[in-house]
Amino acid sequence: MMSGFLDTGLVSNLVGETKDMDNIHLAYSNILQFRNENEEWKMSQFNNGRNALCAAAKSFGINMEQHSFIVVKNDGGKVVDKSGNIIASASISHTKEYSFAIIMNKKYSIGLDVEKSNRYVGNEVLRYITKDEHKGHIQDGLLTYWIKKEAISKATGFGLNVAKDIVREEGSEWSFNEERYQAIHWEEEIQGNRFSIAFAKNKINDLILISDAIISV
Repeated sequence: MMSGFLDTGLVSNLVGETKDMDNIHLAYSNILQFRNENEEWKMSQFNNGRNALCAAAKSFGINMEQHSFIVVKNDGGKVVDKSGNIIASASISHTKEYSFAIIMNKKYSIGLDVEKSNRYVGNEVLRYITKDEHKGHIQDGLLTYWIKKEAISKATGFGLNVAKDIVREEGSEWSFNEERYQAIHWEEEIQGNRFSIAFAKNKINDLILISDAIISV
């Protein structure tokens, strides 16, 4: 199967006991399913990401042919209708051959980042995502730390330009400016490929916290 859905149990736990926890959809799509051989790879990745978003949005009850995906500063990715009204929050991530998209209630600022679990990340990446005084806060492996940072940076709506200003606090909490975020990490296996997945959201309404968790499927 070239596309499908992933379990969102950990994301639901992060959201907590609210009606929103049962309406979170995370879809994936393999680029080889849709790619036109004459199309540039980056454009194919872009289109594949939109395919994943369309699948997630459909499960959420949204037809993306009548909606658009935009990124809003300080609020992350949003699905909007033709009048510009925000309908849902969403985030997209790409690996070389797979794209992933998650969608949920519009009140959250969310970010998703996915990488192959065997991808090598050296210490040199720290110069792009962490200030020297924050290097002692790294509690995860570098790959996990990197994708959490990227997921949070997407949730801010500013992208990796602000990665150095995102600071690790306690447990699953991080901060950027005066906003608090929560980030989790887990692993999934799809068609013989193992992926590391990070999801981040802004902390609102004293939502239930959970520790970082890794699951094997």
